[in-house]
Amino acid sequence: MTIKKNVGGMDRAVRLVAAGLLFLAAAGGAFTAGLSWIFGVAAAILGLSAAFSYCPAYRLMGKSTACGAGMCCPGKKKEGSCGKSEG
Repeated sequence: MTIKKNVGGMDRAVRLVAAGLLFLAAAGGAFTAGLSWIFGVAAAILGLSAAFSYCPAYRLMGKSTACGAGMCCPGKKKEGSCGKSEG
């Protein structure tokens, strides 16, 4: 079974930065153990979704930020998309 990518480049970058910051907050020891666990789990979820370019929540909502999912992609213009007039 192939997983269709639904997380685009900018979305991946934001997720990776957020995952790193959450991981540092979790590992830093400035928070209680419970809060550190929550930050750690959130970092893992964001990091994995960025690594695989797939977000299960996006699939449930029918959302995609991946190139080619009706989005404008530089250098990959499709007929009728990216501001190109149909008709």
